[in-house]
Amino acid sequence: MPTNVFFSRGVTSEQRLYEDIIVESLKIYGQDLYYIPRVIVRDNVLNDVATSSFYDSYAIEMYISNTDGFEGDQTIMSKFGLEIRDQATFIVARRSWERFVGLYNNNVNSIRPLEGDLLYYPPTKSFFEIKFVEHERPFYQLNNLVVYELQCELFEYADERFDTGNPDIDAIQTYNAISTVLSIGDRRGTGEQLYIGEQVVQGLANGIFMYAEVVNIQAQEADETAGIPEGSQLLWISNITFSDGIFHELQEG
Repeated sequence: MPTNVFFSRGVTSEQRLYEDIIVESLKIYGQDLYYIPRVIVRDNVLNDVATSSFYDSYAIEMYISNTDGFEGDQTIMSKFGLEIRDQATFIVARRSWERFVGLYNNNVNSIRPLEGDLLYYPPTKSFFEIKFVEHERPFYQLNNLVVYELQCELFEYADERFDTGNPDIDAIQTYNAISTVLSIGDRRGTGEQLYIGEQVVQGLANGIFMYAEVVNIQAQEADETAGIPEGSQLLWISNITFSDGIFHELQEG
């Protein structure tokens, strides 16, 4: 026997009411997170992922379904040292994601959250990587789907580039990126001043240029015996690239 034709779960007005209630509930009981899409740079020679970068962040409300704290293996001691393997599940409304993040408003080229993208959770200053997007839960209660369930794990930084414009997010690169220390001479007479986050360029031999980002600056004590003049600085730089794609020895000065 077919279902009763006089009752339908696919009434548009009821679907919209149900979706409105879900969106309002997430705004009341959820928390503000930042969705950070991943940009993958591929190696054209090996046809493999060379590196990943993150250039944008979008604030959006999400509900954390793990009310008792993060799940997963949490903190364990392995042969590689202490590891933190927290897991969390975040719920976001489809309408909110399409409005604040989605394809038609920003630079995101996807119609849904993608595995590999990141979430930044400000209260704990934690980054979570999306491992799986469950898009059919709850399962067609009114013949429609209104939320995404994002199953995430704590993100492990591996020298990716962060340039979102949000200092709280970009700080992960400042404090964790592999950096090189250079000693530079007195710049007080030039009127130039370097800042953390600024890009620096160094010209090398044969017209090759080095590009890097300043992650830390520290004054250096003068030492005449070592040839260090007064006003010299130690410069920490990361994300080092060269115009010819080959690594070269850096020059101090």
